Amino acid sequence: KKKRKMTKRHLIISILLLFTGLVSSRAQSAMLKDFKPVCDSLNTLLMERNGIVSPKLSLNAIMKRGTTLDFYFTQSLCDCPWHEGDPEWFRKQLIELFPEEYRNYTIGEIYTKKLTLDKLVTPRLGYDGKPAATVNRTENPQRKAMVTNADKPSFKKGLDGRHIAIWQSHGRYYDRSNEKWEWQRPCLFQTVEDMFTQSFVLPYLVPMLENAGAYVMLPRERDVQTNEVIADFDVIDEAYGSAYYKEEGKWKDAGAGFAALKPYYTGVENPFRTGSVRVADCVMYGARNKPEAQWRPEIPERGEYAVYISYKSLPESTSAAHYTVHHLGGKTEFIVNQKMGGGTWIYLGTFEFGKGSEGYVTLSGMTPAGYEHEKGSVVTADAVRFGGGMGNIARGKKNDEDGPKTSGMPRSAEGARYWLQWAGVDPSIFSQNELKDDYRDDFMSRGDWVEWISRGSSMNPSKEKGLGIPVDLSFGFHSDAGITPNDSIVGTLAIYTLKSEGKTTLPGGENRMSSREYTDLIQSQIVNDLRMEYDSLWSRRCIWDRSYRESRTPSAPAMLLELLSHQNFADMKYGLDPGFRFTVSRAIYKGMLKYLSNRYNVPYTVQPLPVESMGVSFVGNSKAEISWTPVDDVMEPTARATGFILYTRVDNGGFDNGKVIQNPVKENGRLHTYADIKPGHIYSFRIAAYNDGGMSFPSETVSIGRPAGS
Repeated sequence: KKKRKMTKRHLIISILLLFTGLVSSRAQSAMLKDFKPVCDSLNTLLMERNGIVSPKLSLNAIMKRGTTLDFYFTQSLCDCPWHEGDPEWFRKQLIELFPEEYRNYTIGEIYTKKLTLDKLVTPRLGYDGKPAATVNRTENPQRKAMVTNADKPSFKKGLDGRHIAIWQSHGRYYDRSNEKWEWQRPCLFQTVEDMFTQSFVLPYLVPMLENAGAYVMLPRERDVQTNEVIADFDVIDEAYGSAYYKEEGKWKDAGAGFAALKPYYTGVENPFRTGSVRVADCVMYGARNKPEAQWRPEIPERGEYAVYISYKSLPESTSAAHYTVHHLGGKTEFIVNQKMGGGTWIYLGTFEFGKGSEGYVTLSGMTPAGYEHEKGSVVTADAVRFGGGMGNIARGKKNDEDGPKTSGMPRSAEGARYWLQWAGVDPSIFSQNELKDDYRDDFMSRGDWVEWISRGSSMNPSKEKGLGIPVDLSFGFHSDAGITPNDSIVGTLAIYTLKSEGKTTLPGGENRMSSREYTDLIQSQIVNDLRMEYDSLWSRRCIWDRSYRESRTPSAPAMLLELLSHQNFADMKYGLDPGFRFTVSRAIYKGMLKYLSNRYNVPYTVQPLPVESMGVSFVGNSKAEISWTPVDDVMEPTARATGFILYTRVDNGGFDNGKVIQNPVKENGRLHTYADIKPGHIYSFRIAAYNDGGMSFPSETVSIGRPAGS
């Protein structure tokens, strides 16, 4: 009888709870319906205030707490940029729009994605060279850069010591279902996204970052040069040209390294496991018997060639390996920190080489002048690669008439998955589908590659083996699909990821909300600059928190940019313009610079714009007068030039490393300097501006000369 009474009581309670829930659910639905017009009005107000495309605000729930209402917005609220003063403004607008029956209520908390609105606030874009206050600040890392160009000035208010990972969207890939190589994106408006994003990243963005002092890494081939020559201690296959390697001093074997033993590679074959590495003890500066290695290629035709080195990182590796590249313009010296980056291709720079074997690279085991000798340190030497080359990762069935086939395209046109294999990356990074789907492997590899190269660094203190490179930023450049019915601009979308594997912190301990600040600054800079220079109605789309792999898996603050739509005529009308590409790339560089200024609490200076109106004329028989006009950046007060560098080429040689112009003469708004010339030669000149933040692009080239005896 007692049991029956309890069962009856439970039944009554359950019915009451169900009834209460139904009433609550109906009340909630009614409230959401009452506030739908409010959301529509807030949409319009947000568009007007921030100049963004409407995120289509909507509510998940409204909770009553006495006379207070808590609002739970959908992700749409998170998709808007929020800066200082915006939450207060939003609350004011919201309460003014309350329906009549809710006038006696006040606003409690405003939530979106379990975050209160104030947590979404990031600093506004600045222009004064000072870091903005931010909750995402972290200690400025004091570290030795992986690669330092000893012939370049340092830029203390630029990006000296920063390591930035970038990639240019997609690339040529092997479609296993159709058994053919093809583009990942459709061909439209004289281009394809696989190559279109390269037209921003390679000629503009990467050089701008490097001109500010950053070391830039890419998971796709950066050199469009189709020739490739490899010099190595191990056997050289004819597929990679004729070259040789020689040593002086005491060298010995240091284990597995690179060897180009095959014309093409299949599966997950790793060329960095088939050769050997050499090692020698470092000696103090001025020592007589220094170990030295030399790599001398046989260049098939004159042109510009990227120079990549490889080595092995050991516990006792030197942080000051001294490399010298000998090219048509002279020689350029580099200091490489071999404690990190061993076991892959490390880019030094791109240089002009003549046909033949006049150009070469040397590595000295002597501690460079000005660097402290590290007792017991060693230097390692592996292969050196000249030029980007053609794709050499093959696909297809082994029993095909001609066997597996490569893409037949320059390596620079291929997706990241293939370059990563050629670069010795752990196969788990670029082959996650048991070789079943190269398309997925390509887009899944890019962010994972950033995590891999940073393992073991302060930014990613992982115990798993990696390259130990402290990556400061990760950036993926895309141009997504989409059209507008009236040919208006689709515009710019930016994406970051707030939570990865359930965590809201990066491996180094930073809050992933820092990626939101980074993403907002880049998008703000792009949209602001394009509205000033190209189209006042350029669309600012949302700032998305989404779980894209390219923004989720990197170990550094990361973002994915969808600059515009390569399928939309109004966007591509600008996208094919080189001036537009320069402006966009400069905006991205500036956004990165300003974000890192905020993050590390350091002042910044934007690098100058290129000079213009170059001229050259005779002064007597033995001098040339070079003149130019500096260009101020009306958008960036800090970008004023404080000095200029003169680059010189004699006859058919290459340009030298440049010399700082001492005390140029100013006359009628133009600057002038002088150079000695001799009859019988043609002299060519370029000028670059510089300041504490970096160097500009070089000017156009002007040339002058007198015939001998004239």
